[in-house]
Amino acid sequence: MAFLLFIGTAFFVNPNVKEARSWFKWNYEGYEGKSTWQTFSKINQFIKGTYQDPRVAYEKSPVINAFGSDRAFESIPLFAGRQTLEGLHFSPSISSRIISFLQTEFSKEVMAPVSYIFSKPDITHLPSKFKLFNINQVIVASPLIKEMFRENNEFKEVLRINNFSIFQFINYPNNYIEPVKFAPVLYTGKDWREAFVKWFKMANALEVPVIPASYISKDDLKYFNSKTDNILDLERFKKEIQMPANCKIEEKIDTFKIEFKTSCPGVPHLIKFSYFPNWKVKGADRIYPVTPCFMLVIPKGNEVVLTYGRTFEDYIGIISTIAGILFIILLPFIKKSNSSEDATHGTLSEHILEAIFKIRNYIFFLLIIIIITASFYSIKNRNLPVNTYLKGTKLFNEQKYEMAIRLFEKITKDERYDLADTILCLLFEGRSYVKLKDYDKGIETFQRIINHYPYSRFVSEAYYEIGMANLFQNKKDESREFFKKAVEVDRFSNYSDYAKDRLKEIEKTSDDSEGPLKLTPVELLTDKALMKSIQQGKKDKRIFIDLSHGKLDPNFKVLLRSWGYNPISPQSGFQNNKEKLFQSGILMMSYKVGGGEFTSKEMDTIRKFINSGGSLFLLCPVWVWNAYDHKPLELNPYHQIGKFYNLLLIEEYPKGRLISTRNVITPGMQIESQDWWGAFSRIIALNKQNISLFEDQDNKSFGMAAVLGESKLVLIGQDFLSKPLSYQKEINLKAYTVKLLDWLGKN
Repeated sequence: MAFLLFIGTAFFVNPNVKEARSWFKWNYEGYEGKSTWQTFSKINQFIKGTYQDPRVAYEKSPVINAFGSDRAFESIPLFAGRQTLEGLHFSPSISSRIISFLQTEFSKEVMAPVSYIFSKPDITHLPSKFKLFNINQVIVASPLIKEMFRENNEFKEVLRINNFSIFQFINYPNNYIEPVKFAPVLYTGKDWREAFVKWFKMANALEVPVIPASYISKDDLKYFNSKTDNILDLERFKKEIQMPANCKIEEKIDTFKIEFKTSCPGVPHLIKFSYFPNWKVKGADRIYPVTPCFMLVIPKGNEVVLTYGRTFEDYIGIISTIAGILFIILLPFIKKSNSSEDATHGTLSEHILEAIFKIRNYIFFLLIIIIITASFYSIKNRNLPVNTYLKGTKLFNEQKYEMAIRLFEKITKDERYDLADTILCLLFEGRSYVKLKDYDKGIETFQRIINHYPYSRFVSEAYYEIGMANLFQNKKDESREFFKKAVEVDRFSNYSDYAKDRLKEIEKTSDDSEGPLKLTPVELLTDKALMKSIQQGKKDKRIFIDLSHGKLDPNFKVLLRSWGYNPISPQSGFQNNKEKLFQSGILMMSYKVGGGEFTSKEMDTIRKFINSGGSLFLLCPVWVWNAYDHKPLELNPYHQIGKFYNLLLIEEYPKGRLISTRNVITPGMQIESQDWWGAFSRIIALNKQNISLFEDQDNKSFGMAAVLGESKLVLIGQDFLSKPLSYQKEINLKAYTVKLLDWLGKN
């Protein structure tokens, strides 16, 4: 019966499994089975070497997934015989956060198991850090990161293959063992692991090695004369006597053994491998953990050997495991000895089980208490920054700014949380102050991000927010300076693009201008050939549906075709398909959670499309942007486009049902909102020419139509018009939508 049930289940499940089958095939067909194998193989052949060679670093990028996994380059030791930054125990090792941080300095994307505060792409400290880790080559995928390396004369591009480039670090040291440049300093402060991470992030004195004082015995103190409890107070120790620089070292590296000969006994030597207690040393008294996560020894003679062995704890674990296995095997055969005639006969296992049975309820309740306590601790402490951010932004969206500030301060006043949520809390704390028009407090909060996390990917955003706070006070000169800093400090940030846009707006608007910024023509926007192409697109009823910033039910395209339209929807969006866009008469976009902002180039393309007579059909619930993406309204791309037509999207829900208005576009047609329409966002018109499409019981509009030159716009604060289900439930909706599309398509 069980077998028949299994067979029946298999026959039922197998035809209905799609993603699992695809996932299984992708993972088990192997590297060689991928179409990208030749590229992957050539890269490994190019860098091929031995463990004696310097390390190879690589940019963390989703592009790598084409090889079979986004962690494919972790197999470089297998395919190329070279060392990389990660090891087998990547996540739990003391080096994991430091290595992840280093990788984010030359990676466009942040790809790490925990949302720590990582670095923005920045080549400033890479040469010194590459020397520290003995890296001589780096594999890069992102065009902007390639550009960053090409601009630096310490790196040379040595290979280009498809999407990848390999850059050679010209002045690489080619050694894993070297005498330290300055005398080691003892760190006497708290939590040396956190301090070492901070030391690496701030990069104020990478040449000064630091050792935790807790690892030093009284006999060792003769080697160390300097102490500090401030990990960033190291510049003054550079004045100490420098170590000899003319030491000759011969090193031999193996997987479980490190040997070297040195001409400088008595001088501290840095070993550029992760510290772990299992390493043992001959030729030196002991091994010290040293910044950033390496080992340091002081040779007693000319030869030193480090071997990776077992610790006392390892032996305890092995013995306990063997004893446990033997106990389980032998338990049924062990007889209980009887000390008296009244003793109950039976095996030892039976008596143990009987005893456990008697106290089973106590064991159960004890486990429940442990689980509840552990869960409460995890929720309260480990997830505290995340939960604070989520609750705080909810209060922010509800316009309860004072309450949001009090909640955010629980995290922002305590700098022990090295998580991105800490900075996010600071950002929304500052935005809350700005909403309350306490601009000084807001600027002070944003400035804390710049001062405490100057390496992070949020610095450009902080400068941008300070610029906006000044702009709200009409301090255009001050805002201009901060927008410039937002551009300069991190060219990879979206806020760098936003700052450029604000700078253009400041330059092109007079001091006494009020209201929304008007559409600013840019060079060659009104190209006659494009205008003719778009006019033809309207005649052909071509609709370009952008999927890169939103999502659309595929069945809606079927509906459009059945109504006589010609929809196209490339997955890569309008920016990568500008030719097809300018052959269309209408650009249709909806919004999805995480859809993101438009770059300055995308906004230029939109301007070009509008100025050339293209029409837009935008379905944008701003409440989603605020409730789920937690970003300020002025960054919403549909809000920015609406401003061109003197329309503003705002955070407001309708009261009662929505009723379609009687207007020139849809004369004589009336539609009443249904429960399935969902929540809307309100739209305000700043001139009388705009046409209201949907209004609530207070006559507030939640759908608008507008005209700008030859361009037309329909902006609706919800995406229900792109859902095929809507047309099954509302019989008039098809005719209504067709009227809107026909109006947009008229030249």
